[in-house]
Amino acid sequence: MFFEILLFLSLSIILVGFDFYIGPAILLGLWVISSVFYLHSIPFEWFYQNPGIVLLFVLLYVTIGVGWSIIKVVIMVRDKKKEIELIAEKYVKASNEIKVKYPTFEEYYKFAEGYRDWDFPRFQISNHKAEIAAWIGYWWVSMVLTFFGDWLKRFFNWVYDVFANLYQNIANSIYDYSK
Repeated sequence: MFFEILLFLSLSIILVGFDFYIGPAILLGLWVISSVFYLHSIPFEWFYQNPGIVLLFVLLYVTIGVGWSIIKVVIMVRDKKKEIELIAEKYVKASNEIKVKYPTFEEYYKFAEGYRDWDFPRFQISNHKAEIAAWIGYWWVSMVLTFFGDWLKRFFNWVYDVFANLYQNIANSIYDYSK
């Protein structure tokens, strides 16, 4: 039965792109219908027989999801702060011509950099409700993607940094700027 629950959660991720709530509901409906008509079993029979285990599983699952969502919010806010700091650094180093066109950093951030960011200048957590709900509901997928995805991204950025001069020399040799 645990495998069926895990399978249901895994397949519902595919339908999350369709809509955060409708996708899993469609999958759950298909699962119930298939149980009744094709497997000739009572849907959720195991749930009726083991309500204590089900309640414990749900509480544990949601508790881990809430804990993970707190970690992800911290990561998200720190990343956004770093992004804004890098753009602010770019603005400070910008030419006077740019500073005349965009006298404040806020104007520069919104228009020159092309950001239409509702989190600027103050981060609003209410703008990230869907992400947080997904982190709670699909915490185990988010964990895997965060640990492996972020690690892979850092690794490939490191590889790029190591070979950046080589890449630039290739581009320079092809364009031959000496002429």
